[in-house]
Amino acid sequence: MRTLFSLANAFIFWHRRLLARFEIARQERAAGQGLVEYGLILVLIAVTCVAIMTIVGQQVSGAWYQRIYDSLDAIIN
Repeated sequence: MRTLFSLANAFIFWHRRLLARFEIARQERAAGQGLVEYGLILVLIAVTCVAIMTIVGQQVSGAWYQRIYDSLDAIIN
């Protein structure tokens, strides 16, 4: 009877340790998932900023060069 009790205690101990390991692994995965989500958001923001700067930069550049051209044209003529 004593051996059976010891085996039951060993099984309960092993089971609790296994559950604790699974809980730790689940928490680590959740933290990793959060980091991946933040990384994806940062990439999306960076791509959006590059696209906006490309579009706005071309318009500002065109307006700037047009103003310079008009100024030089007024000086020459």
